Amino acid sequence: MSGTNKEYYISKLIVKSVLGTLSSEENIDFDNWYSVSENREFYHKIIKEENFEHKILLYKSLNKNAAYSRIIKRIEDKQQSTKQKLSINYKNAFKYAAAAILLISIGYYSASYFSSESSPAEINDSVVLDLKPGYEKATLVLEDGTEVNLEKNEFVTEQASAEVKNQNNSLVYKENKKGKISSKKVSLNTLFVPIGGMYNIVLSDGTKVWLNSSSSLKYPTSFEESKRIVELSGEGYFEVKKDVNKSFVVKTKTRDISVLGTSFNVSAYQDDDFFAATLAEGKIKLLGAESQEEVYLSPGEQAVVSKQELGVAQVNRVNPEAYSAWREGTFFFKNKSLGDILKKVGRWYNFKVDFSNQELSQIKFTGLASKDFPAKRLLDRISKSANVTYEIIKNTNTNEEYLVKILKKEP
Repeated sequence: MSGTNKEYYISKLIVKSVLGTLSSEENIDFDNWYSVSENREFYHKIIKEENFEHKILLYKSLNKNAAYSRIIKRIEDKQQSTKQKLSINYKNAFKYAAAAILLISIGYYSASYFSSESSPAEINDSVVLDLKPGYEKATLVLEDGTEVNLEKNEFVTEQASAEVKNQNNSLVYKENKKGKISSKKVSLNTLFVPIGGMYNIVLSDGTKVWLNSSSSLKYPTSFEESKRIVELSGEGYFEVKKDVNKSFVVKTKTRDISVLGTSFNVSAYQDDDFFAATLAEGKIKLLGAESQEEVYLSPGEQAVVSKQELGVAQVNRVNPEAYSAWREGTFFFKNKSLGDILKKVGRWYNFKVDFSNQELSQIKFTGLASKDFPAKRLLDRISKSANVTYEIIKNTNTNEEYLVKILKKEP
């Protein structure tokens, strides 16, 4: 059994030991592992950490059996054998077990935090304001400039060549099948999702798009016979309806993406210094920019284009689910700088960030966090693990935006 698989297996034993669902064979493995004093110390540490047992009880009270089963199955899928000596990397096993608890309850974990020995953060409560998480909201802008607030505004109507329905936080277009589509009947609409928002749309061809905070999608009410083209600013996850006769093109300021039918995530924020396309299923093509060559991606690959390096695409193997976790209500970061993390988080909680020392912005983190919690909870974890403190200041001019100041903790 590889080191990683041992760590996954131990994390499963820890979770199931607290739930009281160990099988006979697993109970033997757990007893053998627990009989080692070092392992016992580790076990009690993780049980104590972040009220681990309380989270398990919460999970049981919420009856999230399906969620738990999915986590256990993922852990089991990583196993190859349970018969070898269970020696593990404690830091990683701690991370896996904590991540499992996060996913089956409503918790939070940060690998950096769990491995940190720093003391609790010193927070100036007089300037800490409770930033609330975002929710499903968006504005639809019609071709003639008319704005429609979609928040709590359900309707069914017809526009140009399509039926339009806004229900259950989803904007759905259905193409009218009355003869051929005329370009004169097609309107270009734009869906704007503000800071602190998220929304999804079903285009007239059946393609589904989820838009993240501070993003927009420009699209036709119906697609013409020869092409399907949309324009994205910000971040979106696409499940493209397959049509071998019509390619689907996502245009951005950095690169365009061409597909026939597939699922992928695109991050193309104008204030980020990179563009990223991550493929979950199918195949996509990054169209060349000026002299750049076209790049093809297979499932599990990500192309990143640095805006500072003349548009050269770097392709890496990744876990696609990690880059679309935002649409499932989760922040996920792997070895990301604090500056990048807080920029992304700030789009959800509506704040800007300022570092007293730019070295602080380069601290690396790996972790998961629920998007449903107040920002203070996430900031408290960061401050504890990074040995920093923070202040939250409300912008008195706009009464809407907040500034989070990250400061080095004084010794």
